[in-house]
Amino acid sequence: MKNNFQNLEGYGCQIPPKKEWVWAYFQQKGASELLILQFFDFMEKNKWETTSGTPIRDWKKAAFSWLCT
Repeated sequence: MKNNFQNLEGYGCQIPPKKEWVWAYFQQKGASELLILQFFDFMEKNKWETTSGTPIRDWKKAAFSWLCT
């Protein structure tokens, strides 16, 4: 039987993500170094949870929201 497992590392669902993945994502979006560090530090401080305490399931969605504010 063929194994159809795909490696999904870095696609947004691994929490917490590696700092390099977050860095690469923000750089692709043209974000400043300061903005990248602010996002990552904020999320680390809040243990990758929303302000209501719900665990973040997709860090890229959270990052996109961060960029749009």
